[in-house]
Amino acid sequence: TPEWMRAMERLEKVTRRLRTPQHALINHLHTATKEELGAKLPAALADRLRITNAEANRRIAEAEDLGERRALTGEPLAPKLAATAAAQRDGLI
Repeated sequence: TPEWMRAMERLEKVTRRLRTPQHALINHLHTATKEELGAKLPAALADRLRITNAEANRRIAEAEDLGERRALTGEPLAPKLAATAAAQRDGLI
């Protein structure tokens, strides 16, 4: 049982870390046009990922706060919630 619990902890940490690249992908897709996506971003994500529109909207909002951003000039910007994003990258939350 202790080994199974350690395995669950490791799996949970990896799962949490996977949100970081997902935020970057969503923020990049946010710049795509409706024509490129085939629909507005929430509907396109919901359809492609087989999730609800509400879940797609939640992920988009989370990516806006925790994902890397770009300035108008193209330079990278830190996430709005930088400390939370760092903890997520470390698999802590």
